[in-house]
Amino acid sequence: RLSDYGIGIEKYLLEQINRRNSMEYKFIDSILKVLISFDQIVRTQMIGINYSDSAQLLNHLIDINNIDLLNQQFISILFNKINNSKFVYTSMVYRNLFLLIQHNKNLQILESYLPFMQNWTLKEFMPASNLALLIDRIEIYNNREQIYGTQTYFEYKTGKTTLCKIKNKDGVNFKRKLMQLKPLSLY
Repeated sequence: RLSDYGIGIEKYLLEQINRRNSMEYKFIDSILKVLISFDQIVRTQMIGINYSDSAQLLNHLIDINNIDLLNQQFISILFNKINNSKFVYTSMVYRNLFLLIQHNKNLQILESYLPFMQNWTLKEFMPASNLALLIDRIEIYNNREQIYGTQTYFEYKTGKTTLCKIKNKDGVNFKRKLMQLKPLSLY
């Protein structure tokens, strides 16, 4: 299974991180690329899942959860190293770290990263569209309507994706434009 293979590699990388006192850019960048590849591979495999086969679906959701949980261990270490560094990393490093952070299912953790993501957006280390995704995800996790219309949910029984409710839907395209997102009709 991919999650077993990925977890083995990620455990090795975690040991390497813990052995190093300093984290140079190339090492951080390469770790993030490995983490992102597992993160995206396991999610892309959802396309081939037979949703009527509940055992297959459950196993795949467990794989996603296992990869996400392991990635969260890396995030806390890498985030502190990157955020406390005087070195400015490439936008790809910030983007990849964001992609891993936004898959966290713990609302308090997501909310704790929000001020840093806002700061990185202001400094143009990452695009405003990433910040919009995180804000909307936090709103949904708080059982509130989203602001930018970036969050959907998948109904496994029907196989359909539906947009989560949007606060002030009439003004959403203006807000989306401010956050460098395409109009909702193109989403």
